[in-house]
Amino acid sequence: MRSVRFGLLLLTVLTACTVSGDLQPATSVVTGGATPTSPAEPSATTSTPSASEVYRIVAPSLGFVQTPLATGSGILISGGLLVTNAHVVWPFRSADVSFLDGSGATGLPVVGVDWGADLAMIDVSSIDGLPAATELAMTDYASGDRVYLIGFPAEDPNAPEPAITTGIISRTRTWADGGLRFIQSDALISGGQSGGALVDADGSIIGITSLEIGEGFALALDGADVAARIAEILSGRDPSGVGGRWLDDLETEEPPEPAAHFLDELVWVFDATEGDEIVIEAKAQTPLSGSIIGPDGFLETTMEGGILTFTAELDGPHFVAVVPDAGLEARIELVSNVELTLLRDPDHGSTIAVGGLEFGNIDYPGDLDWFSIELAENQTIVVTASSPNADMGLYVGPLSDLTGDDARSDSDSGAGVIGADAEVRYTANSAGTHIIGVYDETQFGPGAYALRVDAG
Repeated sequence: MRSVRFGLLLLTVLTACTVSGDLQPATSVVTGGATPTSPAEPSATTSTPSASEVYRIVAPSLGFVQTPLATGSGILISGGLLVTNAHVVWPFRSADVSFLDGSGATGLPVVGVDWGADLAMIDVSSIDGLPAATELAMTDYASGDRVYLIGFPAEDPNAPEPAITTGIISRTRTWADGGLRFIQSDALISGGQSGGALVDADGSIIGITSLEIGEGFALALDGADVAARIAEILSGRDPSGVGGRWLDDLETEEPPEPAAHFLDELVWVFDATEGDEIVIEAKAQTPLSGSIIGPDGFLETTMEGGILTFTAELDGPHFVAVVPDAGLEARIELVSNVELTLLRDPDHGSTIAVGGLEFGNIDYPGDLDWFSIELAENQTIVVTASSPNADMGLYVGPLSDLTGDDARSDSDSGAGVIGADAEVRYTANSAGTHIIGVYDETQFGPGAYALRVDAG
């Protein structure tokens, strides 16, 4: 079993996309036996379609999404666009898509992304014989309503076929800071169903599934919110408010600045192919800690004696994160047998004020962000980090003594959309600059978060 960087099990938040090479049998209640090529009309003898009729209505418009790293699901909408989750396609700007009728294409471009809502759009208009598009319903729903979840759990890439599960809406959840509403149901969800359809009893798509929370509950973004965010993306706006966060957006040729403190990690990215032997040496005037994180968010190796070495198990981008063990500043240099590219993180060193709300982004698995705030002596604040896509963690302390007894941390306050927001009540024992560290404990990534500072 591959280990997580912080040694945590992903019990609270489980991704619902499947990492290639780790396929498990699909868990489904009903699967399609035939291969429909167009939506079927509901039976005329009943006002409510059966599960098989709902499947025949929705399944043709669902796309199977595959990248070199993972598989997932998507929903075909008008304009030749397939809507899926951003984490399904990350870190690639293109994906392969196929439909139940056999149509499909490779290398299709990702033309829009919303890191806050975990949405991405793939242009599938070049596919010949594209199935009929579907619509996101704007219907009312309530706890107890029957729903279906249709997607591609743990699918065989050579013969993908959607699976359908059923359950009821258990409740709704709201990300207040992000203005998003989520539908929770007990319909079975499994890896590969990210970007799939949550469907009501009439066969209307009311949400896009993304995560499994708790003991198997599925979480889906409300269809009205999905439609609104898509409209913003298509109009050229950035609904997440975090700007461009693809890896190539973050790459820089500038020499690295000295690491200011132990929360100010420096990160490089390199591409590796399975079987590559990687050796990296870190040099600085102070002891360092470092690690290499794979594209799936798992820890590959940690630094020993300034050396990082491992054999790559996956193809794709890997991340080298290095921080000083002690002191307030360290100039770090890396020597490697692979080409390293330094990443510039917009969320390193941003300022926030009391009463402020800032949106940041987990740009890659294991990303550690930090913000600075000016406080008076004995001033008390309440710091909250929230996200529907991540298990947030917080670390708050004075810049003058970040590792001292005055520092406070929280890994799981139990609040928020997925019950995994972090909250710290902090009193400054001295006037001056204080540091707020923000991170995702599960190393899921990518995804936006909200950082709020209120007076205590």
